[in-house]
Amino acid sequence: MIQEFTHKLLSGKPCMIHDEFIPAMQLFCRYLELSGCKALITSSYRETTQVAGAIVKPATRGNHLVGCAIDCNIYDKKNVLWDSAALNVFSPESKTYNPKITNEVLTLINLVRRSKTLRWGGDFNPDRKGNTDPVHFDDYLNGRNPERWDEIYNELHQEQQ
Repeated sequence: MIQEFTHKLLSGKPCMIHDEFIPAMQLFCRYLELSGCKALITSSYRETTQVAGAIVKPATRGNHLVGCAIDCNIYDKKNVLWDSAALNVFSPESKTYNPKITNEVLTLINLVRRSKTLRWGGDFNPDRKGNTDPVHFDDYLNGRNPERWDEIYNELHQEQQ
């Protein structure tokens, strides 16, 4: 079920994830290693869609609700913190990156984007304000297996009652 995932390259809030998301998190941490980045976890499993200070409105069937998503800021090799504003660097219209992005952060994003396991929120469709969700990483469980998403959601919420 939901458990804490730890890794030397993760800091911040506890990374609480579903056990089925562990392989995806291990891959994410491998990508951190390959890119030279670290991650500051700001959110993982959530029991509700009520999120104070959310940049993007949480989805009613979001992967955070089943422990299959994280939000994190990224530290590059110089220990510069890349938050949602700084990570919102990809221009879907021009398919180009902001020239200020560091090579290691760009490497991390591209590793995730080419993965068949992980998904980057910076590629999500923009909301009404033009925001994507560049601090979000998940395994797309809600889209690739909505039945399993329902099963996990129901299991987790039955445990809470």
